[in-house]
Amino acid sequence: MTLTPMAVRRLYIAALCIGVVAALLMTFVPPSITHYTKEGGGVLILFGAPTTKGKFWGQLQWFLSYLGPALLGVSFLLQLLAILAQPAKQ
Repeated sequence: MTLTPMAVRRLYIAALCIGVVAALLMTFVPPSITHYTKEGGGVLILFGAPTTKGKFWGQLQWFLSYLGPALLGVSFLLQLLAILAQPAKQ
C-alpha cells in the first residue's frame, strides 16, 4: 500500500497531535497517584463515603489516566503506518 506524499504528511501530523495530547494526559493525569510518608511507606487515605460529584471526577481521572498511554500507542502506530506507506524512492 502506498499513499500520496500529502496523505503521508497528514498521517504524520495526526500522529504528532495525538502524541502531544497523550503526553499532556500522562503528565497531568498520571496512571497511579501514590502518597508516601517521610519513612517511605505508602499511605492509604480514606475520607468516608464519596459524593456523587466525587465519584464522577474519580472515574473521569481513572479514564483519562489510562487514555494517555492508549493514545500514545495509537500515535506510534500512525507513525509506523506513515513510514511503511511512503512511496518507494527510485
